[in-house]
Amino acid sequence: LCFTIYGARQAVVAEIAGHGPAAGTILALCCDSRVAAPGVQVGLNEAAFGLNVPTFTLPLMRNLMGPRAAASAVCRGTLFSSEEALGLGLVDIVV
Repeated sequence: LCFTIYGARQAVVAEIAGHGPAAGTILALCCDSRVAAPGVQVGLNEAAFGLNVPTFTLPLMRNLMGPRAAASAVCRGTLFSSEEALGLGLVDIVV
């Protein structure tokens, strides 16, 4: 599903209306734009549970957040509020 979304010919917009850690964030990263509701949480928290993050998600996060911030967030399993995610570039708008 992720590769289908990422390779879609038309623009795909993710609506993040509730908490979307792990797989929810991965699906949103594959979209062209991300719109989040206030107060939701996003991030790749797999590391907090001792799980590996799928390798194809790392370049997506690097492109949005920058390499150092992305590496730190993935290694620590950090979850971000929608407002923090907006500041980091993980979401494009909070409404």
